[in-house]
Amino acid sequence: LDEEQDESFKQDSNAPYYHARDVALERARSFGALAVLGSATPSLEAWDLARRGSAELVEMPERVSRLERPSVRVIAMPGFGEVLCEELVSKMKDRLARREQVILLVNRRGFSTLTTCVKCRWIDRCPDCGVAKIQHEAPAGPDGRARWTLICHHCGKEWAPAEKCGQCGYPSVRACGVGTQRVAAEVKRRLPGSRVLRMDRDTLSKERKQEQRIYDQFRERKADVLVGTKLVAKSFHFPDVTLVGVVDADTMLHMPDFRSSERTMQMLAQVAGRSGRADKPGEVLIQTLSPEHEAIRGAAAGDYAAWADGELTARRELRYPPAAALLRAILTGKDEARTAEAARGLAEALRVGLAQKAEVVGPAPALLREVRGKFRRHLLIKLPPEGVEAALAAARAHHRASTVRLTLDVDPYDMF
Repeated sequence: LDEEQDESFKQDSNAPYYHARDVALERARSFGALAVLGSATPSLEAWDLARRGSAELVEMPERVSRLERPSVRVIAMPGFGEVLCEELVSKMKDRLARREQVILLVNRRGFSTLTTCVKCRWIDRCPDCGVAKIQHEAPAGPDGRARWTLICHHCGKEWAPAEKCGQCGYPSVRACGVGTQRVAAEVKRRLPGSRVLRMDRDTLSKERKQEQRIYDQFRERKADVLVGTKLVAKSFHFPDVTLVGVVDADTMLHMPDFRSSERTMQMLAQVAGRSGRADKPGEVLIQTLSPEHEAIRGAAAGDYAAWADGELTARRELRYPPAAALLRAILTGKDEARTAEAARGLAEALRVGLAQKAEVVGPAPALLREVRGKFRRHLLIKLPPEGVEAALAAARAHHRASTVRLTLDVDPYDMF
Protein backbone atom coordinates (compact mmCIF):
# COMPACT_ATOMS: atom_id res chain seq x y z
CA LEU A 1 0.00 0.00 0.00
CA ASP A 2 1.59 3.24 -1.13
CA GLU A 3 0.75 6.24 1.09
CA GLU A 4 -0.77 3.79 3.57
CA GLN A 5 -1.68 6.66 5.91
CA ASP A 6 -4.20 7.98 3.37
CA GLU A 7 -7.68 7.94 4.89
CA SER A 8 -9.24 6.93 1.57
CA PHE A 9 -8.17 3.38 2.48
CA LYS A 10 -10.86 3.41 5.18
CA GLN A 11 -14.28 2.38 3.84
CA ASP A 12 -16.91 4.06 6.02
CA SER A 13 -19.53 5.43 3.63
CA ASN A 14 -21.34 2.11 3.22
CA ALA A 15 -21.18 -1.32 4.83
CA PRO A 16 -19.03 -3.33 5.08
CA TYR A 17 -16.79 -0.96 7.03
CA TYR A 18 -13.12 -1.89 6.81
CA HIS A 19 -9.59 -0.52 6.36
CA ALA A 20 -7.67 -1.70 3.30
CA ARG A 21 -4.48 -1.84 5.37
CA ASP A 22 -6.02 -4.46 7.66
CA VAL A 23 -7.29 -6.43 4.66
CA ALA A 24 -3.86 -6.34 3.00
CA LEU A 25 -2.11 -7.50 6.18
CA GLU A 26 -4.59 -10.35 6.65
CA ARG A 27 -4.24 -11.42 3.01
CA ALA A 28 -0.46 -11.42 3.35
CA ARG A 29 -0.67 -13.47 6.54
CA SER A 30 -3.08 -15.98 4.99
CA PHE A 31 -0.96 -16.58 1.88
CA GLY A 32 2.51 -16.18 3.38
CA ALA A 33 3.10 -13.08 1.27
CA LEU A 34 5.02 -9.90 2.03
CA ALA A 35 2.99 -6.76 2.78
CA VAL A 36 4.76 -3.44 2.24
CA LEU A 37 3.26 -0.33 3.84
CA GLY A 38 4.89 2.73 2.28
CA SER A 39 4.67 6.28 3.62
CA ALA A 40 6.78 9.29 4.53
CA THR A 41 4.29 9.85 7.38
CA PRO A 42 3.15 6.41 8.57
CA SER A 43 -0.16 5.96 10.34
CA LEU A 44 0.11 5.42 14.09
CA GLU A 45 -1.22 1.90 13.47
CA ALA A 46 1.71 1.08 11.14
CA TRP A 47 4.20 2.84 13.42
CA ASP A 48 2.97 0.82 16.39
CA LEU A 49 3.43 -2.44 14.47
CA ALA A 50 7.05 -1.47 13.82
CA ARG A 51 7.73 -0.35 17.38
CA ARG A 52 6.32 -3.61 18.76
CA GLY A 53 8.42 -5.68 16.37
CA SER A 54 5.40 -6.99 14.46
CA ALA A 55 6.68 -5.28 11.31
CA GLU A 56 10.16 -4.40 10.08
CA LEU A 57 10.89 -0.68 9.83
CA VAL A 58 12.87 0.11 6.66
CA GLU A 59 13.86 3.77 6.74
CA MET A 60 14.94 6.19 4.01
CA PRO A 61 16.52 9.02 6.03
CA GLU A 62 17.58 11.01 2.96
CA ARG A 63 15.65 12.41 0.02
CA VAL A 64 16.05 10.46 -3.19
CA SER A 65 17.57 13.57 -4.77
CA ARG A 66 20.07 13.86 -1.87
CA LEU A 67 18.99 17.48 -1.40
CA GLU A 68 18.60 19.04 2.01
CA ARG A 69 15.09 19.09 3.45
CA PRO A 70 13.44 22.49 3.13
CA SER A 71 13.77 25.05 5.88
CA VAL A 72 10.55 24.99 7.94
CA ARG A 73 9.58 27.94 10.13
CA VAL A 74 6.51 28.72 12.22
CA ILE A 75 5.20 32.29 11.89
CA ALA A 76 2.36 34.21 13.51
CA MET A 77 -1.09 34.49 11.99
CA PRO A 78 -1.85 37.82 10.28
CA GLY A 79 -3.98 40.50 11.94
CA PHE A 80 -7.77 40.47 12.14
CA GLY A 81 -9.39 40.39 8.71
CA GLU A 82 -6.12 39.54 6.95
CA VAL A 83 -5.30 36.26 5.23
CA LEU A 84 -1.56 36.31 4.54
CA CYS A 85 1.03 37.82 6.88
CA GLU A 86 3.53 40.34 5.53
CA GLU A 87 6.47 37.95 5.78
CA LEU A 88 4.72 35.32 3.67
CA VAL A 89 3.69 37.90 1.06
CA SER A 90 7.26 39.25 0.92
CA LYS A 91 8.66 35.75 0.42
CA MET A 92 6.13 35.11 -2.35
CA LYS A 93 7.12 38.30 -4.17
CA ASP A 94 10.76 37.27 -3.94
CA ARG A 95 10.07 33.81 -5.39
CA LEU A 96 7.99 35.14 -8.26
CA ALA A 97 10.68 37.71 -9.07
CA ARG A 98 13.10 34.78 -9.42
CA ARG A 99 10.62 32.94 -11.68
CA GLU A 100 10.05 30.27 -9.06
CA GLN A 101 6.69 28.88 -7.91
CA VAL A 102 4.69 28.85 -4.69
CA ILE A 103 2.13 26.46 -3.16
CA LEU A 104 -0.36 27.70 -0.55
CA LEU A 105 -2.26 25.17 1.55
CA VAL A 106 -5.63 26.06 3.08
CA ASN A 107 -7.66 23.02 4.00
CA ARG A 108 -11.09 24.55 3.46
CA ARG A 109 -12.81 25.11 0.16
CA GLY A 110 -15.13 27.98 -0.66
CA PHE A 111 -14.61 31.69 -0.01
CA SER A 112 -15.73 32.19 3.60
CA THR A 113 -16.62 29.49 6.10
CA LEU A 114 -19.62 31.10 7.82
CA THR A 115 -21.97 34.08 7.79
CA THR A 116 -22.70 35.75 11.12
CA CYS A 117 -24.71 38.70 12.46
CA VAL A 118 -22.49 41.54 13.70
CA LYS A 119 -25.01 42.30 16.47
CA CYS A 120 -26.29 39.05 18.01
CA ARG A 121 -23.69 36.60 16.58
CA TRP A 122 -26.33 34.46 14.86
CA ILE A 123 -24.79 32.02 12.35
CA ASP A 124 -26.55 31.14 9.10
CA ARG A 125 -26.89 27.34 9.21
CA CYS A 126 -28.36 24.66 6.96
CA PRO A 127 -31.89 23.95 8.28
CA ASP A 128 -31.48 20.21 7.58
CA CYS A 129 -27.91 19.62 8.78
CA GLY A 130 -27.33 22.32 11.38
CA VAL A 131 -23.88 23.24 10.04
CA ALA A 132 -22.76 26.66 8.83
CA LYS A 133 -23.45 27.44 5.20
CA ILE A 134 -20.24 28.04 3.24
CA GLN A 135 -19.99 31.12 1.04
CA HIS A 136 -18.82 30.40 -2.51
CA GLU A 137 -18.05 32.77 -5.35
CA ALA A 138 -20.18 31.69 -8.31
CA PRO A 139 -19.37 32.37 -11.99
CA ALA A 140 -19.90 36.04 -12.88
CA GLY A 141 -23.23 37.04 -14.38
CA PRO A 142 -23.83 38.65 -17.79
CA ASP A 143 -22.87 42.04 -16.33
CA GLY A 144 -19.47 40.67 -15.28
CA ARG A 145 -20.11 41.29 -11.58
CA ALA A 146 -19.22 38.69 -8.97
CA ARG A 147 -22.06 36.53 -7.70
CA TRP A 148 -22.25 34.70 -4.39
CA THR A 149 -24.02 31.59 -3.17
CA LEU A 150 -24.22 29.71 0.14
CA ILE A 151 -23.76 25.94 0.06
CA CYS A 152 -24.12 23.20 2.67
CA HIS A 153 -21.10 20.94 2.24
CA HIS A 154 -23.04 17.99 3.66
CA CYS A 155 -26.33 17.89 1.77
CA GLY A 156 -25.36 20.13 -1.16
CA LYS A 157 -28.30 22.54 -0.94
CA GLU A 158 -27.75 26.13 -2.09
CA TRP A 159 -29.16 29.51 -1.01
CA ALA A 160 -28.74 33.16 -1.87
CA PRO A 161 -26.65 35.05 0.72
CA ALA A 162 -28.59 36.47 3.66
CA GLU A 163 -29.12 40.24 3.55
CA LYS A 164 -30.12 40.50 7.22
CA CYS A 165 -29.90 38.47 10.40
CA GLY A 166 -32.25 35.49 10.49
CA GLN A 167 -32.64 35.85 14.25
CA CYS A 168 -32.81 39.54 15.22
CA GLY A 169 -33.35 41.07 11.77
CA TYR A 170 -30.31 43.36 12.00
CA PRO A 171 -29.47 44.52 8.45
CA SER A 172 -25.75 43.76 8.65
CA VAL A 173 -24.22 40.29 8.39
CA ARG A 174 -20.56 39.43 7.85
CA ALA A 175 -18.84 36.58 6.02
CA CYS A 176 -15.99 35.18 8.14
CA GLY A 177 -13.31 32.54 7.79
CA VAL A 178 -10.94 31.63 4.99
CA GLY A 179 -11.32 29.14 2.15
CA THR A 180 -9.37 28.43 -1.02
CA GLN A 181 -11.33 30.96 -3.10
CA ARG A 182 -10.56 33.78 -0.69
CA VAL A 183 -6.87 32.92 -0.55
CA ALA A 184 -6.67 32.85 -4.35
CA ALA A 185 -8.37 36.26 -4.51
CA GLU A 186 -6.01 37.63 -1.85
CA VAL A 187 -2.95 36.46 -3.79
CA LYS A 188 -4.19 38.26 -6.90
CA ARG A 189 -4.81 41.41 -4.85
CA ARG A 190 -1.46 41.40 -3.03
CA LEU A 191 0.59 40.23 -6.02
CA PRO A 192 -0.92 41.96 -9.07
CA GLY A 193 -0.26 40.10 -12.29
CA SER A 194 0.41 36.77 -10.59
CA ARG A 195 -1.08 33.73 -12.26
CA VAL A 196 -3.03 31.64 -9.76
CA LEU A 197 -4.41 28.10 -10.01
CA ARG A 198 -6.77 26.51 -7.51
CA MET A 199 -7.01 22.81 -6.66
CA ASP A 200 -9.89 21.65 -4.47
CA ARG A 201 -12.96 19.50 -4.84
CA ASP A 202 -14.80 22.35 -6.55
CA THR A 203 -12.23 22.65 -9.35
CA LEU A 204 -11.88 18.90 -9.92
CA SER A 205 -14.38 16.78 -11.76
CA LYS A 206 -14.93 13.16 -10.81
CA GLU A 207 -12.63 12.27 -13.69
CA ARG A 208 -8.92 12.13 -12.94
CA LYS A 209 -8.12 14.08 -16.13
CA GLN A 210 -9.20 17.33 -14.42
CA GLU A 211 -6.59 16.86 -11.69
CA GLN A 212 -4.02 15.97 -14.34
CA ARG A 213 -4.86 19.15 -16.28
CA ILE A 214 -4.18 21.37 -13.26
CA TYR A 215 -1.01 19.42 -12.48
CA ASP A 216 0.26 19.82 -16.05
CA GLN A 217 -0.54 23.54 -16.15
CA PHE A 218 1.41 24.20 -12.97
CA ARG A 219 4.34 21.97 -13.89
CA GLU A 220 4.57 23.67 -17.30
CA ARG A 221 4.80 27.03 -15.48
CA LYS A 222 1.50 28.35 -16.80
CA ALA A 223 0.82 29.57 -13.24
CA ASP A 224 2.95 31.05 -10.47
CA VAL A 225 0.93 30.09 -7.40
CA LEU A 226 -1.09 26.95 -6.67
CA VAL A 227 -3.72 27.36 -3.93
CA GLY A 228 -5.42 24.23 -2.67
CA THR A 229 -6.72 21.97 0.04
CA LYS A 230 -4.82 18.89 1.20
CA LEU A 231 -4.99 17.70 -2.42
CA VAL A 232 -1.86 19.81 -3.08
CA ALA A 233 -0.01 17.82 -0.41
CA LYS A 234 -0.11 14.68 -2.54
CA SER A 235 3.09 13.25 -4.00
CA PHE A 236 3.35 15.80 -6.80
CA HIS A 237 6.74 16.77 -8.19
CA PHE A 238 7.06 20.45 -9.10
CA PRO A 239 10.77 21.23 -9.62
CA ASP A 240 10.28 25.02 -9.54
CA VAL A 241 8.38 25.17 -6.24
CA THR A 242 10.70 26.68 -3.64
CA LEU A 243 8.15 28.07 -1.19
CA VAL A 244 5.19 26.43 0.53
CA GLY A 245 2.92 28.49 2.74
CA VAL A 246 0.43 26.93 5.17
CA VAL A 247 -2.26 29.58 5.53
CA ASP A 248 -3.89 28.15 8.68
CA ALA A 249 -2.34 25.12 10.34
CA ASP A 250 -5.00 25.17 13.06
CA THR A 251 -7.87 24.12 10.77
CA MET A 252 -7.61 20.43 11.64
CA LEU A 253 -5.59 20.74 14.83
CA HIS A 254 -8.41 21.58 17.22
CA MET A 255 -11.07 19.24 15.88
CA PRO A 256 -12.69 17.12 18.64
CA ASP A 257 -11.06 13.97 17.27
CA PHE A 258 -8.23 11.94 18.81
CA ARG A 259 -6.57 11.78 15.37
CA SER A 260 -6.46 15.58 14.88
CA SER A 261 -2.79 15.83 15.87
CA GLU A 262 -1.88 12.93 13.57
CA ARG A 263 -3.77 14.40 10.63
CA THR A 264 -2.15 17.81 11.13
CA MET A 265 1.36 16.40 11.41
CA GLN A 266 0.93 14.25 8.32
CA MET A 267 -0.56 17.07 6.26
CA LEU A 268 2.19 19.53 7.21
CA ALA A 269 4.96 17.01 6.57
CA GLN A 270 3.48 15.99 3.23
CA VAL A 271 2.98 19.53 1.92
CA ALA A 272 6.44 20.57 3.14
CA GLY A 273 7.83 17.83 0.92
CA ARG A 274 6.58 19.69 -2.17
CA SER A 275 9.19 22.43 -1.67
CA GLY A 276 12.78 22.30 -2.92
CA ARG A 277 12.55 19.04 -4.86
CA ALA A 278 15.04 19.92 -7.61
CA ASP A 279 18.30 21.87 -7.49
CA LYS A 280 16.85 24.89 -5.65
CA PRO A 281 16.59 25.07 -1.85
CA GLY A 282 13.08 25.03 -0.44
CA GLU A 283 11.35 26.91 2.35
CA VAL A 284 8.11 26.32 4.27
CA LEU A 285 6.25 28.92 6.34
CA ILE A 286 3.48 27.78 8.70
CA GLN A 287 0.94 30.34 9.92
CA THR A 288 -0.55 29.19 13.23
CA LEU A 289 -1.98 30.31 16.55
CA SER A 290 -0.57 27.17 18.22
CA PRO A 291 3.22 27.27 17.73
CA GLU A 292 3.85 25.15 20.86
CA HIS A 293 1.57 22.27 19.87
CA GLU A 294 3.44 18.97 19.50
CA ALA A 295 2.28 18.46 15.90
CA ILE A 296 3.40 21.95 14.84
CA ARG A 297 6.75 21.63 16.60
CA GLY A 298 7.27 18.15 15.16
CA ALA A 299 6.54 19.35 11.63
CA ALA A 300 8.92 22.30 12.02
CA ALA A 301 11.69 20.04 13.33
CA GLY A 302 11.07 17.42 10.66
CA ASP A 303 11.24 14.70 13.33
CA TYR A 304 8.30 12.44 12.59
CA ALA A 305 9.69 9.58 14.70
CA ALA A 306 9.90 11.64 17.90
CA TRP A 307 6.40 13.01 17.39
CA ALA A 308 4.96 9.54 16.61
CA ASP A 309 6.54 7.98 19.71
CA GLY A 310 5.10 10.75 21.88
CA GLU A 311 1.67 10.41 20.31
CA LEU A 312 1.72 6.64 20.83
CA THR A 313 2.38 7.20 24.53
CA ALA A 314 -0.61 9.55 24.74
CA ARG A 315 -2.83 7.06 22.92
CA ARG A 316 -1.86 4.32 25.39
CA GLU A 317 -2.67 6.53 28.36
CA LEU A 318 -6.08 7.46 26.93
CA ARG A 319 -6.88 4.00 25.47
CA TYR A 320 -7.26 5.06 21.85
CA PRO A 321 -6.17 3.12 18.73
CA PRO A 322 -3.74 1.59 18.13
CA ALA A 323 -3.31 1.02 21.89
CA ALA A 324 -6.89 -0.29 22.12
CA ALA A 325 -9.80 -1.01 19.83
CA LEU A 326 -12.49 1.63 19.42
CA LEU A 327 -16.09 0.97 18.44
CA ARG A 328 -18.32 3.86 17.42
CA ALA A 329 -22.08 3.38 17.54
CA ILE A 330 -24.13 5.94 15.60
CA LEU A 331 -27.91 6.11 16.00
CA THR A 332 -29.93 8.00 13.39
CA GLY A 333 -33.65 8.76 13.33
CA LYS A 334 -36.26 11.32 12.29
CA ASP A 335 -37.57 11.71 15.85
CA GLU A 336 -34.96 13.38 18.06
CA ALA A 337 -36.39 12.14 21.37
CA ARG A 338 -36.62 8.51 20.22
CA THR A 339 -33.10 8.64 18.81
CA ALA A 340 -31.73 10.03 22.08
CA GLU A 341 -33.61 7.40 24.10
CA ALA A 342 -32.30 4.58 21.88
CA ALA A 343 -28.75 5.86 22.37
CA ARG A 344 -29.16 6.03 26.17
CA GLY A 345 -30.58 2.53 26.27
CA LEU A 346 -27.75 1.12 24.18
CA ALA A 347 -25.09 2.79 26.33
CA GLU A 348 -26.62 1.45 29.55
CA ALA A 349 -26.94 -2.06 28.11
CA LEU A 350 -23.30 -2.09 26.98
CA ARG A 351 -22.06 -0.80 30.34
CA VAL A 352 -23.84 -3.67 32.07
CA GLY A 353 -23.15 -6.34 29.45
CA LEU A 354 -19.47 -5.60 28.90
CA ALA A 355 -18.83 -4.88 32.61
CA GLN A 356 -15.16 -4.14 33.32
CA LYS A 357 -13.98 -5.18 29.86
CA ALA A 358 -14.84 -1.90 28.15
CA GLU A 359 -15.22 1.83 28.73
CA VAL A 360 -18.40 3.33 27.26
CA VAL A 361 -18.20 7.07 26.51
CA GLY A 362 -21.46 8.90 25.88
CA PRO A 363 -24.00 8.98 24.40
CA ALA A 364 -23.96 12.54 23.07
CA PRO A 365 -25.20 14.41 20.01
CA ALA A 366 -22.87 13.74 17.08
CA LEU A 367 -20.83 16.70 15.86
CA LEU A 368 -23.12 16.66 12.84
CA ARG A 369 -26.20 16.63 15.04
CA GLU A 370 -28.63 16.54 12.15
CA VAL A 371 -28.07 15.52 8.52
CA ARG A 372 -30.77 15.72 5.86
CA GLY A 373 -33.47 16.04 8.49
CA LYS A 374 -32.35 13.05 10.58
CA PHE A 375 -31.01 13.40 14.12
CA ARG A 376 -27.79 11.67 15.17
CA ARG A 377 -26.44 10.44 18.51
CA HIS A 378 -23.24 8.49 19.02
CA LEU A 379 -21.23 6.71 21.69
CA LEU A 380 -17.72 5.28 21.82
CA ILE A 381 -16.64 1.97 23.30
CA LYS A 382 -12.95 1.52 24.19
CA LEU A 383 -11.98 -2.12 24.65
CA PRO A 384 -9.25 -4.71 24.03
CA PRO A 385 -9.06 -5.94 20.40
CA GLU A 386 -10.19 -9.43 21.44
CA GLY A 387 -13.43 -7.95 22.82
CA VAL A 388 -14.66 -6.36 19.58
CA GLU A 389 -16.77 -9.31 18.40
CA ALA A 390 -18.57 -9.56 21.75
CA ALA A 391 -19.26 -5.82 21.77
CA LEU A 392 -20.66 -5.90 18.23
CA ALA A 393 -22.90 -8.84 19.12
CA ALA A 394 -24.13 -7.16 22.31
CA ALA A 395 -24.97 -3.92 20.49
CA ARG A 396 -26.89 -5.72 17.74
CA ALA A 397 -28.74 -7.91 20.22
CA HIS A 398 -29.92 -4.92 22.27
CA HIS A 399 -30.99 -2.61 19.46
CA ARG A 400 -34.65 -3.14 18.60
CA ALA A 401 -35.83 0.37 17.66
CA SER A 402 -37.11 -0.06 14.10
CA THR A 403 -37.42 3.71 13.57
CA VAL A 404 -33.83 4.35 14.65
CA ARG A 405 -30.92 3.09 12.58
CA LEU A 406 -27.81 1.70 14.27
CA THR A 407 -24.41 1.89 12.54
CA LEU A 408 -21.36 0.23 14.08
CA ASP A 409 -17.86 1.20 12.94
CA VAL A 410 -14.71 -0.42 14.34
CA ASP A 411 -11.71 1.93 14.70
CA PRO A 412 -13.55 4.84 13.03
CA TYR A 413 -11.83 7.61 11.11
CA ASP A 414 -14.96 9.75 10.84
CA MET A 415 -15.91 11.20 14.23
CA PHE A 416 -18.54 13.59 12.87
